Amino acid sequence: MKILFQTGIVFLCILVVMENAFAGSCATPEEIMERKLSENYDWTVNDKVTLKGLLSVKQLYAVRIMNYGEFVSCHYAAEGQLIRLDGLPNKKGKCLIEPSVGEWVGTDDGDLVCQEKDISKCQFKFECAQKENEGID
Repeated sequence: MKILFQTGIVFLCILVVMENAFAGSCATPEEIMERKLSENYDWTVNDKVTLKGLLSVKQLYAVRIMNYGEFVSCHYAAEGQLIRLDGLPNKKGKCLIEPSVGEWVGTDDGDLVCQEKDISKCQFKFECAQKENEGID
């Protein structure tokens, strides 16, 4: 019984790690078409993009962490247009997005740009500071 319990805990830990790894990268075109975006972020698209346009994405071509870690920006090529999908962490408190995997270069305006040849390898993570009064009953 003890071994079964320990195995269950290990399996649960693996699931949590896998979910965090998935949540820390831009969605693939297939994930966008299947509407399987990470639920750890609130996602928005640039102006004048229709649902049809969004679902027609073909290739991820750039990943940026914007405004000193405030949000992540995933750039896609689609049929006749370029689409920008921005993700803001949907957790309470002040959150900071940081690179976790890949080669990233900073810009003068506070952005980090992933420089990997295979853009799908660019991964990021975020941590949130809890508000002072949060959690007090």
